[in-house]
Amino acid sequence: MVAQLDASASACVVQLGLLRCAHDLVWLSNPRVRLVHASCEDSSPCIMRVLQAAPVLHLASLDMSKADAAALSVLASLSMPQLTRLRLSSCPALTSLVPLMAQQPQLRSLRLHICHGLTSLRGLSSSLTLLHVYECASLTLDGFAAAALPQLQSLSLDSRGAITSLQGLSGAGLSVLMHLYLLDPPSLHGLERSGLRVLRQLHLGEISMASLHPLDLCDLSSLTELRLSSVSQLTSLHGLGAVPALAVLELEECSDLVTLAPLFAVPRPALTRLLLYRCPGVVAREGIPAGYRVCQGALRIGLCALPDPTRPLPR
Repeated sequence: MVAQLDASASACVVQLGLLRCAHDLVWLSNPRVRLVHASCEDSSPCIMRVLQAAPVLHLASLDMSKADAAALSVLASLSMPQLTRLRLSSCPALTSLVPLMAQQPQLRSLRLHICHGLTSLRGLSSSLTLLHVYECASLTLDGFAAAALPQLQSLSLDSRGAITSLQGLSGAGLSVLMHLYLLDPPSLHGLERSGLRVLRQLHLGEISMASLHPLDLCDLSSLTELRLSSVSQLTSLHGLGAVPALAVLELEECSDLVTLAPLFAVPRPALTRLLLYRCPGVVAREGIPAGYRVCQGALRIGLCALPDPTRPLPR
């Protein structure tokens, strides 16, 4: 258990980590305690006590791991007006988000990890700015509407399992999204109508795609960082012409990639860093224009723009 106290405040600010025994709850008997973060593993009685006391402890952040149906039921019955961050991991008893979200309309950050009983993302709070979902094997996007999340800025979605389409992301509902990570998406169809006008970072992993032309259909004029990892069938970088602001490009385990030339078919004044890792088919300098410095190791190629001699050096 870890506790942090702010002694200068009128009330003690306490963060409790990994609660496992009743001794960890001695802080809760102090009326001056304001509990801002708790990290709970399993559904022991002390965890239930934290949940029951949470509404009056000003709990702002809660991590729960291995919570059973009883603990999730208690959580769903509580209204915690200060709670803005919730992380649930290894909770197979979690089957629906509707009861949880109904009680926490102010929630800003939701992370779900290894919740294999969850089948739908229905009921998400419209106040969410961050949604990260990993290894939820039964999850589909049925009933998910991006338009219902007007403040969402960061979305990570692990599609391994039951997700068969990204159509739920369409409808121009992601107009303020800045960070998007898609792992094993069935395809990119649906993104072209997602309104990604301010997207800054895009990460695609474990995907099979012969070209990057689907990205041409999206409005990626603000994209500055693109990462592609474990992409099969991709032989060239045709399709990046619609990403004029690209500054960082990372390619990892793109085993079928053979040339970088299409990347520089258009001017890349913003590109300052290109990293290749385990892309054995790429010849280091092929297609790379003058003005770039290449550092190549056994498995890695690093590329960065040379300093502009016309600019004064920083002091």
